[in-house]
Amino acid sequence: MLRRPPARCITHAKSFTVSILPVAPPVVDVFSQVVRDLVVVFNEPAELAGKPAFRVHLRYRAAESTGGAAMESVTVGTALDSGVMLATFEAPSIHYFERWISKFGAVANSITLSPPPK
Repeated sequence: MLRRPPARCITHAKSFTVSILPVAPPVVDVFSQVVRDLVVVFNEPAELAGKPAFRVHLRYRAAESTGGAAMESVTVGTALDSGVMLATFEAPSIHYFERWISKFGAVANSITLSPPPK
């Protein structure tokens, strides 16, 4: 599913390349402003759509204003000529994360890029 970034998203004009990935520290900085007890479970090289990528697994507690649930998130991302491609799975730790993470992995592994239409 493609989503537009929320209005509260921070955008950066600086361009980047895969060589500066993984991006866990900036992700942690932004994420820790809206969640509690943030832990980076792992941050490792990966592949997305046949390109070098990063894979970050975060565990955190959602803001009290949203119920304070224990949550987990896995994001796989890569740099493209036109920007960044991210695939993210986020779910409550209890029951749903473990139940559906393998499906997310299968979907993320199936992502391919096709040339833009002419």
